Order: sequence, then C-alpha cells, then structure tokens
Amino acid sequence: MDEIKFKSKLTEQDLFNFYLYNAYTSSQGVISIVFGIIGIAAGIFTIGKLEGIYPIAYIILGILFFFYLPFALKFRAKNSIKNEILSSEMEYTVTNKGVHIKVNEEEADMTWDLVYKVVTKKDLLLVYSNMKSAYIIPRQFITGKEDDIIKVFRENLPEHRLKIKW
Repeated sequence: MDEIKFKSKLTEQDLFNFYLYNAYTSSQGVISIVFGIIGIAAGIFTIGKLEGIYPIAYIILGILFFFYLPFALKFRAKNSIKNEILSSEMEYTVTNKGVHIKVNEEEADMTWDLVYKVVTKKDLLLVYSNMKSAYIIPRQFITGKEDDIIKVFRENLPEHRLKIKW
C-alpha cells in the first residue's frame, strides 16, 4: 500500500473528548478525583462531630473538585473550536514515511520518529507529537480505512508507543 488519504473536521465534542482523556490520564485528573473523594469523605465522617456548616462545606468542596475539571474543559473546547486551524478541514496522508497533514495552505510532515504515541479511543484516533499535543482524528472520517491505517502504525512504530484498542 502506497498511501492512505482521508479528510477530517473536528467538532467541539471531539476536542472535549480529547481534553477529558488528556486530563484524566494525567496527574491533574487523578488529583481532582482524589481531592473530590477526600472532600466528600471528610464531610460524611464529620457530620455530628463538627459544629456548623463544616461537614456540608467539605461535601460541597468535594463535589466541586469532581465537576470543575469537566466544566473547565468544556469551556476550553468551546473556545478552542473557534480557532481557524482547529475548525478547518484537515487532509491526512499516511505512508510508510510518516503522516502528512494539510490544513488550509499549511502543510506538515511528521515522520515516524517524531510520533510520540498513537492512541485509539471509542470515537477518536490520536496521533501524539508529544505528551500533550496530538492530531485528533474522529473515527467517522476513517471508517473502512481503520485496519489499513492501524496496520501502517504497527509496521512503523514500536509496540510501546501504540495504545490501540480497535
């Protein structure tokens, strides 16, 4: 196979899903979950032991830790999709040399040695160039080509850089 070509366009929901995945697989997400649990547990265990609104305040604080991050990421996705590059159609070409990307008049090549990792989520293919930045490809745009694309990734990247579940 010489090359696999496809086009994609991101939605606000695609960006939100990417941001959620990045946040909850990093220390930021783990910390928000841990502090949420601690806050709620502290509130429950101090009911009847502390006077005033302290137990309720702990519970509210715990709930805030759980819900702040998703709301902040939703807001970030809503603002990010207004960016001309992110809202434009992207053209991809996957070959044995790497991934070629074209957005509007801009073009870039990411050779296989520059690919940090490849991750598949339920509706997304993520091709990372570093720990936090990735090309986000909604699965709907590669329907019927997934196996061929994954095959090229497997042929050109070491297994430790692949988190493929499709």
